[in-house]
Amino acid sequence: MYPLLDVADDPVLARARLLERSTRRPGCPNGVLGSIGLNLLEYFISLKAMTGSLSVPTISVISDDIARSRSAIVSGLAALEEHGFIRRNDQSYKPRYYLVYGDAEQV
Repeated sequence: MYPLLDVADDPVLARARLLERSTRRPGCPNGVLGSIGLNLLEYFISLKAMTGSLSVPTISVISDDIARSRSAIVSGLAALEEHGFIRRNDQSYKPRYYLVYGDAEQV
């Protein structure tokens, strides 16, 4: 498991949590990002703080680091991309995700 830093006061994570709370319907456990999406965003922000890079590792590395299934990670990445927290760069031979730091959708 990758050592995670305390990123509780990060503004992007605060916006993600607000979006998650505001889109949670009564009786439903999750909003549009889901718990996996929030876990992934915390992981990415922690990685950015430790490495200085906005690039996201491969799905296999993420799966090993946060102990989630590949399908859960793919769903979480799709939710984060749909709501503007990460973006996918398809211009290279190996598509990569990048953390969009500060450009996330406003709630």
